Amino acid sequence: MGFSFRKLWEFLRSFRLANFLLAVVAAIAAFGTFPASFKFLLFVPRDVFHHKGFLILLGCLAALAGYYVIWKASQLLSKSKPGFSLTQTPVEVPSQTFQIPFNAISGYESSVLRAISRCGYQLRSEKSDRRFSLFAWKNKWGIWGAPILHAGLVLVLFGGLLTSLFAEVRDVELPEGETVVLPEIRGKIRLEKFSVILHPGRSQPDEYVSNLLVERDGKKVRRYELKVNQPLRIGLAKLFQMRYRVEIPRVDLVAYQNGKAVERLPLKLGESKALTRFPFLVQVDDVVPDFTMNQEGKVASRSPYFQNPAVQVTMHPIGSPNDVYLKTWAFPDLVRHQGSETEEWSFAIDKIRKRYVSGIKLSMDPGVAPAYFGFILLVFGAFVSSFVVPRRFVLHFEVSPDGRGTRMALLGGKAKDTFGLEQELCHLREQLSKLLV
Repeated sequence: MGFSFRKLWEFLRSFRLANFLLAVVAAIAAFGTFPASFKFLLFVPRDVFHHKGFLILLGCLAALAGYYVIWKASQLLSKSKPGFSLTQTPVEVPSQTFQIPFNAISGYESSVLRAISRCGYQLRSEKSDRRFSLFAWKNKWGIWGAPILHAGLVLVLFGGLLTSLFAEVRDVELPEGETVVLPEIRGKIRLEKFSVILHPGRSQPDEYVSNLLVERDGKKVRRYELKVNQPLRIGLAKLFQMRYRVEIPRVDLVAYQNGKAVERLPLKLGESKALTRFPFLVQVDDVVPDFTMNQEGKVASRSPYFQNPAVQVTMHPIGSPNDVYLKTWAFPDLVRHQGSETEEWSFAIDKIRKRYVSGIKLSMDPGVAPAYFGFILLVFGAFVSSFVVPRRFVLHFEVSPDGRGTRMALLGGKAKDTFGLEQELCHLREQLSKLLV
């Protein structure tokens, strides 16, 4: 059996190959959902979606489905009288002869047309000396179900290819008061304020909110609120509120000697600063947002939210930075224990200057729009294929064999619901028989 380019071409555009490729894509996609701990031939399952071979496979399947769409659409559009090729296994009900001269059948034409139109059919007639034919059809756009389905598949595959090749997902850290340039939105974005909103009476967050100023293409600046689970779309880019962190640029402490305020000290975390009138260095070692002590007497934070902040302070004698004169905790109010003597040195928090850094995930996926439109076409095509069933038939009135009457014949075109079409033709035959008796 010799090689033939014609046979190769027929194989490449065959449904058998398309169905095989679709099954392979489905199997690979199922493998890609396995957890990362599962490995097969040194492949991490998730990485298979970015493999060159998988992308080529998607391209081949999209090309085959696209070829079918173009071929089928060109066939349907080229038919000037769609639906009346009854050469493929037509549905035929028994013919019937009436004692009405063929020349007189035109008097019944309007009644016959009304009876058929009541069933939802559109009609076209052809007349000759010995035959009068009515071509009837309904739901003829139902033949577009399969091309629409395949077009949806092509768009979904095309969207997947665009996502695999050109999608960009990255994290952006945006501190309060700072501006970053995002090429994805062709503009700049500035974080005006970041807020953590807690549940009333609870130390759990209800919402994270980034208040943004966005300037695109040098035009008018607009304000947006970016919240958790409420992504923000700007142009083709999508922003997601993911996380945040807190920076402490400065802590303002008030130093007390024997219960009297003697100096205000602005300090950075880990920075030492000398008291102006006393031979000591003061250093901020740590900041705890929500101070508490566990059962072992160790300091901990109940939550990451600044509800009961505390600052660890260390005093060193000037000239002896390794000697610790005092290590204590400072709170927003000066702490005094009832019945105890006033400590020589103590500290209170005047202000903790916080700066929030919003963690934003930026996603730019050019494949989303065609994929969504493809899914819409898939659903619409499935609906059309399932519920919009095209039907067609031809009604012939011709001179009977004996030449004295008229014979009526009903021929139905091939349909997906052959039984339903046959039942409808039998019903029409009964109605027309009553009109022509």
